[in-house]
Amino acid sequence: MGMNIAIVKLEDKSDIHKMEYADVGFDTSRYVGDREFMAQDFEEEIICCPTAYCCGECISRPKDFDKVRKWLKSTRKIPKVCKPRLFKALDILERDTSLYFEYS
Repeated sequence: MGMNIAIVKLEDKSDIHKMEYADVGFDTSRYVGDREFMAQDFEEEIICCPTAYCCGECISRPKDFDKVRKWLKSTRKIPKVCKPRLFKALDILERDTSLYFEYS
C-alpha cells in the first residue's frame, strides 16, 4: 500500500483541527519512495491531536532541512525521477514555518 504526502498549513499550533491543505503546487499523488521518505528517522517538529480518542491526527516538519536534503540526494531508496518533487516540498516547507507534512 502506498503512502500519501500532503502539505498542510497550520497557523495556530495549539489546535491541529484548524489545519488546512495548502495550495502550494505540490503533487499529492502517491509516488514510489514516499513511504521511504516518510520512514526516515530525522528529527522533526511533530504536532498531534492531544485527544487520542478524537482523531489521532499528526503533522510534522523537519528540524534540519539540509540533513534531509543530503539524505535524499544520496539515497537509492527513492528513484531519481521522484526526488525533485520531494526537494520542492522541502523548499516550500523551509520558506514557510506554518507548513507541515501530513502523511496518510
